Amino acid sequence: MLKYGLYLDYSHFRDQLPQGEASLKDHDIAKGFFSHDPKGKLKRIKNHKYYALVINGIAYIWSENNFYALYRNDNNYFFNGPSKTTASASNMIAASAMFGAIGSVLAANGMEYYVTKIDFYNGSFVKVSKL
Repeated sequence: MLKYGLYLDYSHFRDQLPQGEASLKDHDIAKGFFSHDPKGKLKRIKNHKYYALVINGIAYIWSENNFYALYRNDNNYFFNGPSKTTASASNMIAASAMFGAIGSVLAANGMEYYVTKIDFYNGSFVKVSKL
């Protein structure tokens, strides 16, 4: 069972040592995650500052500007979410030729969805399969 709370980095998440508390506004994930400030006022958490959080027994991991629910398979954690893709050199040249500089930028900044595994040793993301 995962410990409820906010985790600043992978080592704290791995060792289950939360650094703060979080809650859902109106129990709705779409409204975001919140935490109490030193004065006790509920404030939206600055997502990019956290590696993960656990609420109601569900772990969420921060990736590409959003939190994604983690699920466990055997002794590994996975999530389904977007990941930046790198276009091949030939695709970059083709996009540049067809659409100019903007085309090459768009080709270089593509996003695709993957099943992603959390590396047990260092917490990095390992793409497993494309969705």
